[in-house]
Amino acid sequence: MRVIAIANQKGGVGKTISTLNIGAGLARRKRKVLLVDLDRQGNLSMYALPTYKRTEKQADSIYSVCRGSAKFSDVIRGVEENLSIIPAGKDLDELRDKAITFDFSSLHYDYVIFDCPPAMQGATVSAIRAADGAIIPTFCDKFSFESLGEISLSMKALGRKINGILITKFNSRLSVAEQVKSDIITFADSIKVKVYPVVRDRVAIQDSQSFRQNIFAYDSKSDSAADYAAVAEEIIKEEK
Repeated sequence: MRVIAIANQKGGVGKTISTLNIGAGLARRKRKVLLVDLDRQGNLSMYALPTYKRTEKQADSIYSVCRGSAKFSDVIRGVEENLSIIPAGKDLDELRDKAITFDFSSLHYDYVIFDCPPAMQGATVSAIRAADGAIIPTFCDKFSFESLGEISLSMKALGRKINGILITKFNSRLSVAEQVKSDIITFADSIKVKVYPVVRDRVAIQDSQSFRQNIFAYDSKSDSAADYAAVAEEIIKEEK
């Protein structure tokens, strides 16, 4: 079992949609995948589960496991073949400053993937400590690039490795995007981590969110599906 944290101290860089689509991409390659939504906003849960309502208190959530009132088996929900999720809960704010121990040893999955909130606090720190490594999504803009240094230092302080950096919503028509992409590659080389295949900026991603579907279920022939399939394939290569 590999445990991966999708993390970045900067918000709005594609963490949640990447968690869902990487998980779905791995599931389509016959890997058994469990997603864990640690963000109280519940966006991952909302995208993956059409009946999920983030405004309601969730009895079967990761919060219930963290506080000891439920077991993993009580809260895991199926999304599609080979893909399951433990949804978020409104009460996750209570865990903001608390250390949590995640023990997945009783579960039988090939991958557990955390969707982490942007703040480097309790739940995010606990997920990174439980993970074998982290994937860092980022946009190709100045502020997102600068945040890479911060998350790199945080990962080093926690004694955990960065598996790689994932550029999302990439628009090759923007000269600044090409420049920042080059800067990201240089930065990744300097800390000896890979840059995953780029996820291009396409309308299909936004549309899939609106329909609360992963990109493969929404449009398996789209550029976005091809991009996330390539990322999943690169992760599978890391198994060797």
